[in-house]
Parts: sequence; C-alpha cells; structure tokens
Amino acid sequence: MGREQARERHTPREEPPRRRRHRALAVALGLVLALVTGEGLARVRGGAGEVKAIDLEAPESAYERSRNPLLGYELKRDYRNAAPDLRRTFERTNAHGLRDRPRTHARPEGIERRVILLGDSVVEGHGVAEGETISSRLEQLLRDEATEVLNFGVSGYNTRAEVALLADRGLAFEPDVVVLVFVHNDFTDFNREALRLGASPRPAWANHLFERSHLFRLAALRLNLFQFQADLEPTAWNRRAVGEGNVTSGLGELARLADEHGFTTVVAVWPTFLDHGVIDTGGIDGNGRPAPSSDGRTPPPADEGQTLVIERIAASCGIPTARLSPYFRDEGGPNPRLEWTIGDRTHPSPAGCRRAAEGLADVLRRQTSGRLPAPQPGSAGAALALERALDLGGSGGGSARVLINDGVRHLASGRLDEAIVTLSAALAEDDGELAAHYNLAVAFTRKGEGERARRHFESALRIDPESGAVHAGLGMVLSTQGRLESAREHLERALLLRPDDADVAVNLGGVLARQERFEEAAALFRRALAAREEFPAARLNLARVLEELDRTAQARAHYLRALEHASTAAAAAAGLERLRDER
Repeated sequence: MGREQARERHTPREEPPRRRRHRALAVALGLVLALVTGEGLARVRGGAGEVKAIDLEAPESAYERSRNPLLGYELKRDYRNAAPDLRRTFERTNAHGLRDRPRTHARPEGIERRVILLGDSVVEGHGVAEGETISSRLEQLLRDEATEVLNFGVSGYNTRAEVALLADRGLAFEPDVVVLVFVHNDFTDFNREALRLGASPRPAWANHLFERSHLFRLAALRLNLFQFQADLEPTAWNRRAVGEGNVTSGLGELARLADEHGFTTVVAVWPTFLDHGVIDTGGIDGNGRPAPSSDGRTPPPADEGQTLVIERIAASCGIPTARLSPYFRDEGGPNPRLEWTIGDRTHPSPAGCRRAAEGLADVLRRQTSGRLPAPQPGSAGAALALERALDLGGSGGGSARVLINDGVRHLASGRLDEAIVTLSAALAEDDGELAAHYNLAVAFTRKGEGERARRHFESALRIDPESGAVHAGLGMVLSTQGRLESAREHLERALLLRPDDADVAVNLGGVLARQERFEEAAALFRRALAAREEFPAARLNLARVLEELDRTAQARAHYLRALEHASTAAAAAAGLERLRDER
C-alpha cells in the first residue's frame, strides 16, 4: 500500500483547468510587471527622449522632407494647389522648388543682373499671394534695370539653412547679387517650423505605442522598428548639422561662396512692427555686449545709432548691411503693425511687401553706386562669442515648439484631450510660449471648460497684451460666463487690433445685443456683412436685432436670406414665423 501511494505521488496528473488559468494569469501579470518596470526605468533614465516622430501631414502640404540635414525640410518641386491657404499651401512652386514663377538656369535674354533673395517666411511670402511677395514686387520695380529677382525664401529657415539652400540650388543660377533678409529669430540654431512631413506607413497600434510608451519608443529608435528611427522628426538631426552659432557660420559660408563664385552680398535687416512704431532689435551696449531684455526673453528695441548684433557679425564676415526699418517709418498709417504686416508684427502684408521691395531696390542701387557703407571687419571668434551670448540659438523653446506643433495638429483634428496633454507639456518646457497658452485656451473653450480657458487666455495676454486673437478669445469666454462688460472691452480691443475681422465684429455685436444696445449691434453685423457678404450668422443676428427695433420689413428680408443657408435655416424660419404672428 505504501509503494502504491508513493507511485501515486510521483505519477503526473493532469492539472485542473482552474489551476492552469491561475498559472497563465500569473505569467501574464509577471510579464506586465516587467514591462511596467521597464517603462518606469525608461522614463526615469529619459533614454527615449521626447516624441518627435514625423507624422503624415496633409497631402496638399507644400513642404516635404529634405535629404539635406541643414535644411530638414524644403518646398516641393512643381507643386500646385488650386485653393491655397498661403501659409502651408501655395498656388505653386517651380521646377527648382521655389515659390516663384518658372525659372531657367540659363540667363534669359536681356537680363543683365540676377538677384537671389534669401530668407525665411518673410521672403517666401507667408500669408500673401505669389504676385505680392517681396521678390515679385522687387522684380517689377527693377524691370527697367534688366534685373531678375529669384525667391529663395522658405518658412522657418535660419541663416545657416538659407545659405545651404543657396549652395544647393542657387549657385546654378550664377547670381550677381545675393541679398539675405535677416529676421531676429534667425539666431535659433535649428529650423523653427519643425514641420511634420512624410512618415513611413505603419500599423496604428505602433504609432500609439510610440507616443505612449517610453520603453517601446526607446526600442523603436535604437532598433529602427517600423522605420521610426529613419522618420525621426528633423529638428534633432537638423540641430546637430547646424551646430552652434548658425548666423556666424552661415554668413561666413556666404562670404566664402561670394568670393569663390564672384557675386556680391548684402544683409537686409528686417524690423519688428508694433502698434506705435517700427523698431530694430538686438542692439549692442557700450561694452560690446547684447543689450539686456526686460523679460529675459525678448530682445529690446535698439537705441538710435546703436550697433546691432547682426551688423557686428556681418561686418566680421566682410558683408555690408542695410536696415529696412527707415523705409517703413517715413509713410503709412497710425498703426504700423496693421499697415505693414498681416497682423503678427513680422510677416509683411501686400503693402509691406511693396514697401520692402522699394527699400531693397534703393539698397541695391546704393550698393551698385558704392554708397552702401563698407563693413568694418572684426574678429570672427568675437562675433561667434557674441552670438552665443545672446542665448537665442540653443535648445530653449525648441522642444516646446515641436510639442506646440503637435498640439495644434491635434486641435485641428478635433482631438482635444490629446491637444491639451501635448500643449501642457509644451508649457512645462517653456511657460512663456504664447502659442501654447492660446491654443490651450482654445481647446478648453471647445470642451466647455470656460474657467480654465480664461486663465490661459489671460496668461497669453500677459505675454502679448496686443494680440487681437487673444483679446477676441478671452472676450468670447467672458461672454459665455455672462461677464458682458468685460467681454465687450476685450472684443472692442480685438476689433481695434483686427478691424477687418468679421468674426470679431459679429461676436462684439452679439454682446451688445445682449446688453440691448441694438443700434450698435446692428452696425457691427452690417460691418461684418460688408467684409464677408456670405456670412449667415451675421445676417441672422442682424435680422434679430432689426426685429427688436421693430424694423419688420428689413428683418424679414434678412431672415429670408438666412433661410438659404443650412446653418441658419431653422432659426430664420422661426424668426419669420414670429413676424407672421405679430401681424
């Protein structure tokens, strides 16, 4: 009996199903625990870095990934778009990947001088039609001087990238003159747009894991799983290629190319346009140091006669400079920002492009006649030290800008929670990012979280008290909270800053209507319709206030027009029914 019992103890028996389930569960839990532990270690060690993988941009984008790490991205060649937004999409590009009319490497008959205009979005023409760009206007002005002007502007490029584009594509045109339009943010040592273009196809779950899991992201980047390493967002490798001091190195390379290929150069300094003046920034104090800023971030206006940092750097490379600010100061309306830009202090409006072209034409004539002051050469090493002292070319804000781009993309796609997480991460990187606060406020507004939206709009206003978009957004949030007087003040300020904005006019009219200031509201609704004839909401609201003012015939006419649009048809029908009942 004892032996039989012993045999029974050593004879394998089938494990009960319940125990098998428990064992499988234990194994699964162990695996999960290991993955969680690995994820935690990856997060603590930071080995995977930030999520910077390129996402598939809309196919109509005018940009594509560049094989040149100094560029990171570039304009597509032979691009066409029948309905461009003039920001990420344009009417066309030519066969050389320029936002310009068709050009040939061979010099056209009758052309005696070729000018290449280098720059970023200011030269590219952000927000304006092709025929209104600075290069197009300049070519028209110089037509009688047998001059051709080529547009070599690409949004977001810094100085080093602009010169790399010249070397890559511009030298084949054998230019006589290269004008580099310098904007102060060109000191940033990577191409600021951090555009997300051209990802490889991969499963949705892989994209999800890459965004959510540090452990998976670390493995994907180290092992190039699903081509994540190859598609890594260009900012990092662009920054490595550019190095530190991109303006000094870029202008040094420009001077070398000029000597080697026999063209002349000039740096045209682009100003900043405020509501009450046109200023240059980045002055050097009496000790030869960058003038301190009031907030540690924004370069202060240069004093009259003060040398600019860019002028000192260009001089060290033997390149003459010319400020464009004087050409904008001698004419124009009372508000330079509205007169010369599309409203953002930097990008020129059609009038700004025309005036810039007039200024550049004068600069070129002065250069040809020898009236452009010759630079006083200095030490390239000192210039590089000066550029680094600015502390505008480093990583500060770089990760934040990439995250902001992600957040805006999520916001545009209606993924509000993802937008909020990403934009909040951007603020953790740099709490002074106006775009992060503004877009967070928009996201919270769309989610119906008015108080959180208000706080971010107010933070944005502290950064830029003269932003019409922020005043408009804050005014609408306050309106929904019933704080009509404060809402009215912000919307009035927004309309002053953006006088042609029909949406702001309608929103302000809505607040005034709620305050029973019907005549003023009607005037604003008419103003909106004058700016945008097919604006159903403005027409419906005009009909309503006319009804309140007992102008029945006019109200009926506008209700009938509003009835033609699906978005306002139901409310317009109700309004017409009320008018019938009142007869």
